[in-house]
Amino acid sequence: MKRYRWHPCGDRHTTWLGLGGCIWPNGVVAGDGPFAAVSCGARDIVLYPTAGQAWARKHRLDREGCRVKCHQHHDVIFIEGALGNAKPTAAVTRHATTHAAPPGPKSDRPTCGRPRTNGEPCQRPQGWGADPGQPWCRDHGGSMVERRAEAERIAERALVFAQLSEKARTTGLTAEEQQEAEAAARDVLTARGRRRGISPAGLLAYPSGSPVVEVPGLTAHSLGFLIAALSRFPAGGA
Repeated sequence: MKRYRWHPCGDRHTTWLGLGGCIWPNGVVAGDGPFAAVSCGARDIVLYPTAGQAWARKHRLDREGCRVKCHQHHDVIFIEGALGNAKPTAAVTRHATTHAAPPGPKSDRPTCGRPRTNGEPCQRPQGWGADPGQPWCRDHGGSMVERRAEAERIAERALVFAQLSEKARTTGLTAEEQQEAEAAARDVLTARGRRRGISPAGLLAYPSGSPVVEVPGLTAHSLGFLIAALSRFPAGGA
């Protein structure tokens, strides 16, 4: 495990695709599994050689250096394992947050074309920040690493919601637990809304958006009803 502080470089330095901040000096993490990082509420970035170790921190099994309740802000980020000893190049612009300029009106350069949140087609070049051979950009499903990380995140949020909703039916929720349940439900419902009509079997194959997560005993409709029910529960009681 290696810990690095966030560096306020204004995105002047490169880092791993998907890592939400710069670490400086360059960090090296070696391992034989998929590399993973955990961004922490204490504004640290902790690098792990395996995904299992990263999830242990996510699930509060490893809280070294964390503040109280810091685990609520942990976010596991997967780093492509094929990089070997992962070490970002220094002093170049981070492509993870570099926005490509849209092609000019007379340009015949192919673009991603998938719909953005405002309904307009994406104007980034095909394959921008994506896996080799992918016709879409990174933000619209061209990166398997990001799709896998998003699938894991939504599955985790769905599990949190299912556990808290069951507790709400029995012993009741505290005010903090109720807020956490509602936040988890919003995350799951948002993912479902983006992927309406797409089966879970296509989770990693489908080229856009967040995955649909199936939680045993819960459907899209029951999730909505439970959110409404949770909002009526007084703190500490069902």
